[in-house]
Amino acid sequence: MIKNLCIHIGDHKSGTTSIQTALVDPSLKVDGRSVCYPSRRSHNGIAKHIVTKNNSVFLEKRLAAIALDFQNSDAEWGFLSAEEFEGFHAKTLNDVIKKWFPDHLDTVKIVAYVRPHAQRLVSNYAEDVKIGCFTGNLRDYFHHEISTKRFIYTPRFKSWRQVFGERFYLRPMVRDQLFGGDVCLDFLSMVCGTTDIEMPKPKNTNSSLGLEDLATMRMFHLANSERPPNWRHALGWHWQTLMSEMSGDITLTPIALDEALAKDVLNAYERDAIALDAKFFDGTQMFDSLKRDVLKTVPLPQSIKAEDHFGEAELGRLKVMARLIADMSALTPGKQIEHIRDLTTKILVK
Repeated sequence: MIKNLCIHIGDHKSGTTSIQTALVDPSLKVDGRSVCYPSRRSHNGIAKHIVTKNNSVFLEKRLAAIALDFQNSDAEWGFLSAEEFEGFHAKTLNDVIKKWFPDHLDTVKIVAYVRPHAQRLVSNYAEDVKIGCFTGNLRDYFHHEISTKRFIYTPRFKSWRQVFGERFYLRPMVRDQLFGGDVCLDFLSMVCGTTDIEMPKPKNTNSSLGLEDLATMRMFHLANSERPPNWRHALGWHWQTLMSEMSGDITLTPIALDEALAKDVLNAYERDAIALDAKFFDGTQMFDSLKRDVLKTVPLPQSIKAEDHFGEAELGRLKVMARLIADMSALTPGKQIEHIRDLTTKILVK
């Protein structure tokens, strides 16, 4: 049986894909030994089923299989990783551990990384446009997230600390605060208490697309609005993965706050950044990052509409491609989802 269990709970856009890609790679060694990570990608499917309470048969079967994998492994460390745990109540995960991994209930490490507020807003916006969850502009997204309070971090992380105590670890996703400047090295060294880590060369597994690519993806998603969300999610991810393999000579326009929106972002999140620093960190890195990030602005709001970025001929070709994708996606979308995800995984871990 594994000796130690660690559950990585996100957040979204805080290096989760990099950590999961490292954990799934068989060449990973910690103190010369392999780890036990029973997944081909992540455990997000399990997390979603726990939240929605759908398909209890699948959930019971999958958790039982993971528990058996941990039981049969002689690895020092076993890992679960799902950024979808971000939306959990801490007690819900504690109940899962109590039922399925009771031997580790008192020693499990719960680890989260948190990205500074302005960075998270911009990065999450790009991600949601990429996967077809949002089609408005960045200010629209800002107002949407203000209403959800999703990026008001302190109350949520305080609830995790209340349930798990010192077994809950929160790390700032700030590059100069990470061991070796790398989230995977930081995660593994902190959790396992060693710097003897052999892992594949880090890949830029989930960098944000440029403005032009997001405008393209928005057009594709609008043409495929009747497809299920997980289909659009797979399409966006595979597009980003393929784009990352292209030449680095391509010039991209980064997504950025405009000057007026930056002031609103600072006003909205300043208090939470200060509170988070006071509760969880030595120093003021979250507040300092917020102040720096809101200075990285463009004068005017950016457009996410394809017609504002492409000439008539290129726009016509993109419309044809969007229609072609829509026509092809009408056939067995379920099988397409798994096929596209498998292709994406092969690219990430090769």
